[in-house]
Amino acid sequence: MFAVEREAFCSDQKLDEKWQNLAKTLIYENIDEKEDLLKEFKEKIASNIELVKLAESDFVKDDAFLVRYLRGANWRVPNAVELIKASYVQVQDFFPFMSAGPPSALDHVWDKNLVNIPLERDQHGRRVFIFRLGEWCPQEITTKQFFTAAFTLFELIALEEKTQVAGVTVV
Repeated sequence: MFAVEREAFCSDQKLDEKWQNLAKTLIYENIDEKEDLLKEFKEKIASNIELVKLAESDFVKDDAFLVRYLRGANWRVPNAVELIKASYVQVQDFFPFMSAGPPSALDHVWDKNLVNIPLERDQHGRRVFIFRLGEWCPQEITTKQFFTAAFTLFELIALEEKTQVAGVTVV
């Protein structure tokens, strides 16, 4: 259990010993195997016919980008390949919802506070993501704008190593 405390978003904060131990327990993270698993993951992406374009992109050269998929798959490379494949297909299928331009283009959504991530993590160290669907007026904010705002926040917190380890509570 964690003490509930305020913590601003931080994408470049490394895991301290407490969080490294949690990563070992929750997602079977082993620092000694990290480089070998990253190498195997890159090779599997490169050899997957469905991921040819992704394999040629700069994303695959970014270890931090790949680690979040390995963590999401409990460091099992075959599962990470399936996870990144599903993510890649989702981006292709729903690109208009994921490319609204700069976050300031959604200021009218942010102003309504329809999707929110408080500074406090829950008692298990997870980020809390709040959807306020009851406050949403589709005549003012389109489904596309609403989904784009939610996706933007999910992408943002997915950059945090602590969130990759502990996960997210959706309310």
